[in-house]
Amino acid sequence: MYDSAASQVQQVSDLLDIHDQWDIVKLSSMFNSAVISHILSIRPPDESDMHDKLIWGLNAKNAFDIKFAYAFLNGGTWDSESRCWKVIWTLQVPQRLRLFLWISYKDKLMTNVEHCRRSLCQQSLCHCCHATPETLTHSLRDCKYVKGIWSRLLLPQHFDSFFCCDFRSWLVINVVNAELHPALGIPWHLLFASTL
Repeated sequence: MYDSAASQVQQVSDLLDIHDQWDIVKLSSMFNSAVISHILSIRPPDESDMHDKLIWGLNAKNAFDIKFAYAFLNGGTWDSESRCWKVIWTLQVPQRLRLFLWISYKDKLMTNVEHCRRSLCQQSLCHCCHATPETLTHSLRDCKYVKGIWSRLLLPQHFDSFFCCDFRSWLVINVVNAELHPALGIPWHLLFASTL
């Protein structure tokens, strides 16, 4: 049902009924209720509006350019000399772990808070503890269930300092720490990456 309804929609005006109001049936076949309620809060287009057209409004020519889009999406944050960049991408762990660390460092994981911000769900609480919004820091470090895992790996003297700094600093500190774990004999940064 979704594919056939979506394939018939070419413009926003295709989502209107014969009275130029939002067509609830079409919307229901394509979107969940949270998205539908958001759409219904927007005034439907009418004939007095400008005609729809594709515009890339982020450069002077209004034309899409991959190089410009990449620079825009990075927001000027690319730093090829970044210590974290070098450390993460040279770790001797599977590629999927390096990718996960990098996505986490860039704060691009889809947590429940991010899902709610994008109107993809209505509940931002952590699925495990159901007590705190699921942010990146909460899901990977501060949730009481996650703390239980970290507490089994950490030495007692490192417990307080492990949970005290902001997420990016925490990630970098642990990824560059190559000390051997005294009980397991594994370099901490490898143990950390695998556990994370």
